[in-house]
Amino acid sequence: MAAARDLSIDGAMERLYAKTGARYIETLTALMVGATLLFVVPGFTALLVPYFQASGAEYVRFVGAFEIGLAVAGAAMFVIAMKRHAALVSWLRGERSPETAPAAWESAVAAVHGTTFIALALYMLCSVPPAWYVSSEAGLSGLGLLLYIVFLGCLNIGVAVFAYLFFERALRPVAHEIAVQLPPNFRSRGRTLSLGTKLLLLLPAINVFTGSVVAAVSRTRWAWKAGSR
Repeated sequence: MAAARDLSIDGAMERLYAKTGARYIETLTALMVGATLLFVVPGFTALLVPYFQASGAEYVRFVGAFEIGLAVAGAAMFVIAMKRHAALVSWLRGERSPETAPAAWESAVAAVHGTTFIALALYMLCSVPPAWYVSSEAGLSGLGLLLYIVFLGCLNIGVAVFAYLFFERALRPVAHEIAVQLPPNFRSRGRTLSLGTKLLLLLPAINVFTGSVVAAVSRTRWAWKAGSR
């Protein structure tokens, strides 16, 4: 059982919490922002290359445009997260008592979905200038640009839901520590997202993403067949 625990997601989060300690929130935020820039941006840009019939050089420019835009969003979100979760940051840095526990709990549990919605809005806003650049380089029509932005919106929603699930799970070790010092009559003022709400947001994004992958692969195979004739 102990070995299985060590290999679980909760076990990994507990080990990360034990190693980072007071810098746990900064570490989690950096991991999420870094994963977006290193994996999500190159991935969804490569997915759309068949639609744009882009060359390798154009792909690099498209990725660069989104990296710049979303790096700005990530830096701004880092600052916002530190301010919105100041009570949790203070708890992690040693200000732990029954008096500070309620505010720390609200920050670690109830405030996560609000921060996620802010991040979603910020990332969508910062996706518009790169999308405009890509559409101008690829020669998209007005309708094409609109569909492209809709696709990016669905992608951002999917990433936001995964980010919420990640932080919800990653903050459990901290929440368990805070819960020990909560007053007996404590009642949280905030509400977390229900499973139904998470699925309502996530499933459409998954469907759009899956459809885009299938269409992109089909288009690439058709182009290869046409080129081999």
